[in-house]
Amino acid sequence: MVEFKITIDNMLSELSNKVKEKHFMSAHQWVDTAQKLNVLIGEEHDKLFDLEMDVAQRKVEFLQQGETVASANLRIDATELNKLTKKQKAKIKQVEEMIRIAKTQARLKDNEYRNQ
Repeated sequence: MVEFKITIDNMLSELSNKVKEKHFMSAHQWVDTAQKLNVLIGEEHDKLFDLEMDVAQRKVEFLQQGETVASANLRIDATELNKLTKKQKAKIKQVEEMIRIAKTQARLKDNEYRNQ
């Protein structure tokens, strides 16, 4: 039997599919989603820290080669590494927003249930 590993990417994909298919999610499912995302976001922060460190090391290399700070920054901005770093930051922001939305949805669903 193949064990399914829960990752941020899997969860974001699953949520995207549920939204596209207009699938109902209970308050419990929203809270469960928020909890999992909150636990897993640490791994994404670790990836971002590693990427930022790599970018800083590349910048130091450019500066040690005699380039100006402005030139080094411009060269860094043009790298694939910088692109990956920005994508990682955007992914973390998306996950953080999804956690906020999940908590709000859970509250709304709970209130809706109580008022029926």
